[in-house]
Amino acid sequence: MADSTLQLPDSLVIQNVAEWKERFVALLANGGLPSLDASPLKDIDTAGLQLLLAVAVEAEKQGSTINWESISSELQDFAKVLGVTEPLNLEPA
Repeated sequence: MADSTLQLPDSLVIQNVAEWKERFVALLANGGLPSLDASPLKDIDTAGLQLLLAVAVEAEKQGSTINWESISSELQDFAKVLGVTEPLNLEPA
């Protein structure tokens, strides 16, 4: 799965976080995460960020980390403001 990439939506907010949780749970249960492309992500709220943090924690439990193909400035900035760039494995801004 290392060669595949999962593109995140342009919006990861409370209205669609349950749908994305199901996707991440299935991926983690079936061998791990592909690289994540967050370049389209322009709208993220705390529910979306919490989901990404939960994914990061579960991936770490499985001996892996989130690998980012690309990160939007909105995700980078929001994670930095909330102090979670390190747990999300985001590069410093």
